Amino acid sequence: MIKKLLFLFSLIVFPCKFALCQVQTPENWLETKGHDLIKVLSCQDRKSRYEQTMQIAKTSFHENELSKLALGRLWNKLDASQQKRYQSLFFDYFVSEYTNNPLPVGNIEFTITDKIVDKDILLAVNVKTDLALKIKNDNNKKLSIDVVFALRRDGNSYYIRDVQVEGESMLLFVRGKIMELYNNSYQDPDTLLNKMQNRIYDTTHSFREVEKVSEFLGEIQ
Repeated sequence: MIKKLLFLFSLIVFPCKFALCQVQTPENWLETKGHDLIKVLSCQDRKSRYEQTMQIAKTSFHENELSKLALGRLWNKLDASQQKRYQSLFFDYFVSEYTNNPLPVGNIEFTITDKIVDKDILLAVNVKTDLALKIKNDNNKKLSIDVVFALRRDGNSYYIRDVQVEGESMLLFVRGKIMELYNNSYQDPDTLLNKMQNRIYDTTHSFREVEKVSEFLGEIQ
């Protein structure tokens, strides 16, 4: 009787343990996270695009690593308190800049076409969309957009280190924005951080202003 109970217990426990040990493939991970990221970046409403991208960024990017990579060699020019403040501002600033304009895509088909494994896992993706081609050629055939995701393993999951849309790197884009801001700040770290904070405020304040206008128009109708 005891042997039978132990056997039944092993049938329940060991498959569960085996399932927990299964490592998710980068392709499976990206088919959800990558697809969702492209979808929210193409949202036409600015506030929704910002808020939804922020939600995905916090679960799909490595905040500390990405913020350092974006700052590059300037990281060492900040003292400990400035580095801490910069990292607290980074995601809001990054999403404010990167979601300024929507991606020109509509209904998308997300297909992984190639994979290169090195220190990073590079996955090439073909994004087919009907909206982009309508904008360019005014017909109903679909246009393919090439996207490359650079992933890195994190335990049993992954995170996105960079995204290239038609050869344009997300990381280099935000680094360029920060460098431009830094050079316009007399290369002073505190001025840079203040300007980053102002940029974030301008973005979120514009959302509130749009909401006020919408409420006002609703009241007079």
